Amino acid sequence: MKKIVFFFLCLIIFTKILSAQKYIAPNGDDANPGTIAQPFATFSKAIAEAMSGDTIYVRGGTYNLTTTITISSAKSGTEDQPMVLSAFN
Repeated sequence: MKKIVFFFLCLIIFTKILSAQKYIAPNGDDANPGTIAQPFATFSKAIAEAMSGDTIYVRGGTYNLTTTITISSAKSGTEDQPMVLSAFN
């Protein structure tokens, strides 16, 4: 029983380690790596780079959208590991 609990605990921790944070900001650049210090400029780039379980933080400001933002079911993640878009606080 202890081995099963340990296994699931390791699985949860491993999953959290693999999750990443991406950042976008109006003054960002899509050539950047999407970090807090070097954010992307567009939603499209952040969504393209994100994986299941990742969180995309949207920095404050005005974003001029020229195209519709679409997140396909293939990019949206899973029930246990959704891709999340969140305001940056």
